[in-house]
Amino acid sequence: MAKYERVELEEINNLRSQNSTSIKSEKVPAYLLNVTAISRLQWDTFLLLFGLYNAFDVVYYLSFECVHMFDPTVKVVGLFLDLVCIGDLYINFTTTYIDSHTGENVLSLSKISFKYLKTTLIIDLLSAVPIFFIGISCTVIDITITLVRLSKILRIFTIVNRLMYFRLKKTLRLVIKFFELALWICIYLHLMACFWYVIVIEHKVWQPFSLIVRDEDFYERPLKERYSWCLYTIVSSISRIEMMPSYEYEYVILAIFIVAGMLIVGVLYGSIIVILQDLSKGSFKFAQEQEKISTTIKNLNLPNDLQASITDFFNNSFSILDQEISYQKLIHFLPPSIKKKLNANLFEKLFKNSKLFLDQQKLIKYLLQQLDNKFCQPEEAVIKQFEPGDCMYFVSEGKCEVEVLDQLKEKHVVRFLEVGSVFGEISVLFNTPRTATIKSIEFTTLAVLNNSKIQALFNKFPNVKKVLLNNVSKYKDPYRIFVDKILSKLTYLQSLDIKTFNKLVYSLPVYSCPVGTDLFVAGDLCNSCFMILDGTVQILFEVHGKTVFKKIIKKGLEKHSQKSGINKKIKSVNLVVEELGKGSVLCQNLLVLKQRFLVSCRCIKQARIMVFNQEHLDEILQRFPYIKQSIEETIVKYTPTKTAPDILVLDYHKSQKYGDEQRKNSLKTRIRFKNTVINRILVIREQKKKQQLKMQVVLERLKAIIQAESMGRNDLAHKIIIGELQPEAISVEDLLKKKYKNSPLLAQFALKSKETLLLSESFKEYLKDLSKKFEELKKNSSSTQENVHHLQSLYTDLQKYLNN
Repeated sequence: MAKYERVELEEINNLRSQNSTSIKSEKVPAYLLNVTAISRLQWDTFLLLFGLYNAFDVVYYLSFECVHMFDPTVKVVGLFLDLVCIGDLYINFTTTYIDSHTGENVLSLSKISFKYLKTTLIIDLLSAVPIFFIGISCTVIDITITLVRLSKILRIFTIVNRLMYFRLKKTLRLVIKFFELALWICIYLHLMACFWYVIVIEHKVWQPFSLIVRDEDFYERPLKERYSWCLYTIVSSISRIEMMPSYEYEYVILAIFIVAGMLIVGVLYGSIIVILQDLSKGSFKFAQEQEKISTTIKNLNLPNDLQASITDFFNNSFSILDQEISYQKLIHFLPPSIKKKLNANLFEKLFKNSKLFLDQQKLIKYLLQQLDNKFCQPEEAVIKQFEPGDCMYFVSEGKCEVEVLDQLKEKHVVRFLEVGSVFGEISVLFNTPRTATIKSIEFTTLAVLNNSKIQALFNKFPNVKKVLLNNVSKYKDPYRIFVDKILSKLTYLQSLDIKTFNKLVYSLPVYSCPVGTDLFVAGDLCNSCFMILDGTVQILFEVHGKTVFKKIIKKGLEKHSQKSGINKKIKSVNLVVEELGKGSVLCQNLLVLKQRFLVSCRCIKQARIMVFNQEHLDEILQRFPYIKQSIEETIVKYTPTKTAPDILVLDYHKSQKYGDEQRKNSLKTRIRFKNTVINRILVIREQKKKQQLKMQVVLERLKAIIQAESMGRNDLAHKIIIGELQPEAISVEDLLKKKYKNSPLLAQFALKSKETLLLSESFKEYLKDLSKKFEELKKNSSSTQENVHHLQSLYTDLQKYLNN
């Protein structure tokens, strides 16, 4: 049992750091004693001292001075020791222990009792038997009673092992290990010396060799001297020195002593080497990292309490990561058959507690070869909201919490994940960012399935995908409710069934848009609807013209306009029509109208935008034709008519709940007013364009008349005035015959031909210039080549001169 406890203790030490008090700080109930408490250390130290008394004095008195056992002082000490052992039984039943697999401080009384029952309870019970309440004659010493007394010796090693639970330095741990080995050697030699004396005292024939030479009787020497000779004999037997036994059974016993001594010494030496190797295993890497952390926190001049917290956290994290790396290396080298058995053992609780795997033996066998393992320490974020994800997780052991950040950036813990729970499936099913943050509450073991394996799983077991989709449809957290409300503002999607709507919620792409990003620009064709999940955007309308520009500058709006986009070169400015925040929807109607944008939209704060585009709409129309009616109604509603000639310019739904200001007037009224004003501006702008076009035609005709008069062709000028001849005809008058001059098409063709002829002439001149430059370069290169040859000849002459 002591050996079992030793092995378990080594596993625990691998999970704990050399300087940590406990792996997980959790409040211990008042009726329990923490295994790492200082009072427990003091109690074990007290027991260790009495254990040493048992190991030496009791055995010595039983062998050499049996009568002394009934001395009143010895009886009192023995009675006190028995009472201490009985008290230790109760303390052990109420002392916590550290689980060797999870590193958790176990606080359950039933688990503590069961663990104690499996380990050292029997030894502690035997050592707690009140021997001194039983009357024993010195001449008749019962062997059973003697062995019960000797069982107290074994408590020494259980106590030494318990000392390793405490916050000890590496050097102190090494001292304790060597102290334990030294105790083993001393107790072995002491017990064998006492046992040898019990054997030889029966016949009183055996004599040590030194006393034979001096002609002295061993049995007439004082008791303490006899003990010394027996101890010397046992030590000498290990070195195989002749001990001169008298009877055959003494030969046999000495032979056993020699063999046992050699084995014990060999085992102890080997244990020393193993201990040294085990203590130094990984210590160099750990020491390096620990030294870096210690130097950093010292340079920051942090408080001692904070330094201790950081150091403990580093030590715990280092152990967990090192254990996980070891596990990954082991898995890499294991064949599939053994890996399957290992996973079956690791994920046994998962398969028993998950509804997904009930009566699914084929599915379980398949997953045993596909699942990977991941260890998480407390408060570790396994996945984070809004980050991309390609893995699905199952809780195999431990506990996690689901944390959701809502539209107001407030955190909500919406539920807890026990053994058998699954998470991360939404990102895999819909290829979307994570919708929640998952944190481990305690030391947790997760089964991981990556994206490629998940797709293979869905192909082989389609029912698994259906179950997961059904589970997803039941999720109702604050962020999900927020997105549902936004998407439901698209009136033509309100008639979708729940499953399709849920799928659409998670499958729509979400983009992160930095400040200054244009969602759309005036003149582009609308092919997307935009839903603002976070951030702020502005609707901008470009106003240009010298008069308007001067008024803006005059009223001191230049600074404000620069944020929206002022352009002094073309005398235009983007006026802010509206600011929209989270929860707002843009272009839901323009998308079905397939109309071009007449305004622009720009992000003024970092924004997250969900996009519903034409491809999504076409896919829904293909699957659900009945939505066409709703879309047609929208088209009819917003198509301009004689009675309602205004086109749809501003198409947005502003969320009042999440706006920066609460406005008293109705939002719809304000949007209609702004839409009417912008329509009026657009109509006036179009009229101005037509007037400018007419003026341009008049100017071109005037230029043609002046050119004809300068050419002395008053007849052509008269024809241009009355409209019989196009203005372009003057430029190509020499290229067209008289009968073709009145043809506008031929006049335009001739004009383009003349322009082409002029371009070709200029191109010829350009080619001539290039040819001249080429000739110059050629002459320069020839002269350069001659210079090179001249330099080479000079160099050869100089070399000859130097050689001579």
